[in-house]
Amino acid sequence: MMARVVARMKHVGGDRYLKPKMFERWLQYVHMRKLLRYLLRNIENKLKPVKADLSIAFNRWKFGMENKTK
Repeated sequence: MMARVVARMKHVGGDRYLKPKMFERWLQYVHMRKLLRYLLRNIENKLKPVKADLSIAFNRWKFGMENKTK
């Protein structure tokens, strides 16, 4: 976080100030796009019968193991 602030301070003045902001916005856009793709694939898998069964079984195994260790 601090590195971004320092980089922005070094580029103050003119069009060069906008470059670090542009890259931060691009990274946010890419992150949101990947998150949306993950959520849509998850929803699609829940709609298909075979994948939905596997997903439910995996979640039972995963969260069952966490409850046993606590």
